[in-house]
Amino acid sequence: MGLSQALRKTVLILAMVVLAAPRGLAMPVQEAKVVHITDGDTLTLLIGGVRRRAQLAGVDAPEIDQSYGMHARKSLAAMVFNRTVRFSEAGRRQDGTITVQVYVAGRNVNAEMVRLGLAWAEQGPAASKGMAALERQARTERRGLWAGSAPVPPWQWRRGQRTLR
Repeated sequence: MGLSQALRKTVLILAMVVLAAPRGLAMPVQEAKVVHITDGDTLTLLIGGVRRRAQLAGVDAPEIDQSYGMHARKSLAAMVFNRTVRFSEAGRRQDGTITVQVYVAGRNVNAEMVRLGLAWAEQGPAASKGMAALERQARTERRGLWAGSAPVPPWQWRRGQRTLR
């Protein structure tokens, strides 16, 4: 596949991500400063002087002490730490953490983490087809964690950690 064909494919997949975003459910776009990165899919936003824990919507990155976890955290930090980002709230978890779509310099950070092979796309009936396509492309091209022989999804890894306790 030539570079221009690969670029066209990536642009098409990113367009699918944008078009697959739920309509009418998203909150208005807001701005915040990223003041802390917990792991590859969790950060702290400073919104109007208030710190809010936020998780990237639609993705699940490896945990810190899991293979590729620290790399995912560092990559997310390189994209957004100490920067003003735009975000839209996609939901709220029971613990009060907001789930968000994050944008920096016109890029969807959630999609970028999956495209680079640094996170899994959310699975299930509510999952974005565009994000799933980005994950398939990253797997095919063996990017990031997909370069390994058998990456363990974080939800399986977490289940195993609870069993060890």
